[in-house]
Parts: sequence; structure tokens; C-alpha cells
Amino acid sequence: MYSTIQNDIFYSAMGIMTAKSVTLTDAPPKSIGNEPVLYIASIAAGTAAMATTQLESAMATANSEAIVLNLPALAANNTLKAFSTLDEIKTVSTKTTKATRKFASLGALLGFILGSAFVLGRFLIRQYKQSH
Repeated sequence: MYSTIQNDIFYSAMGIMTAKSVTLTDAPPKSIGNEPVLYIASIAAGTAAMATTQLESAMATANSEAIVLNLPALAANNTLKAFSTLDEIKTVSTKTTKATRKFASLGALLGFILGSAFVLGRFLIRQYKQSH
């Protein structure tokens, strides 16, 4: 019976986090039999601090709301958790790298050269048509 209750709370918490724009992906390897399933929760924000705060808040809210949904008679100050986090929250920045900047610069330079060649070509064609 505990397993069923725990699964209900866990999946309710996952649904609540998804509703709060938290992305959940299962981490390989997938579980076999009764082994626990690992999920990675992620959220996008403007800064790492904002992402950390939003993710911590979403996880705490999902935990408490899932317990209230599945076990409404349980006291508010309980120690039951819908899930447990295995790692600290890690932030990943999507700032541009040197390689990305290099390709963007090359693309801008190539675009400038091609655009200039097009404009110069149009100018020369008009000059040629006017003189003949």
C-alpha cells in the first residue's frame, strides 16, 4: 500500500512541476523492475540565481501540493516527501562560447561582403545602362 501511495504522490508532484513550466527528463539508464527512476528537473530563467530560486520554489510547492492532493488528512508539519533530490541544484549557462562568437563573426563578415558585392554590382549595372 505504501508503494501505491508514494507513486501517486510522486506522479502528482511531477504533474504540478510540469504545470509550473519545469521540464522533467528521465536520466539514463532507465529503471528496471522496482529500481527508482531518476528525473532531471530544469527551468529556464534570465540568470542562474533566478533559475535556482524558481526551481527550488517549484519543487517545494509541488511537494506540498502533491501531499495535500493525495493525503489531505495529513498534518501540515509532516516529514513526508513526494520525491527526494539527489544532487544540489546545478545551473547551466547558455552564454556564447568563443566558437559561437567566431562563427557569428564570420557569418557577419561574409554577409557584409556579399551584401556589398550585390549593391556594387547593381550600381555598376545601372551606370552601364545609363551610358549606353
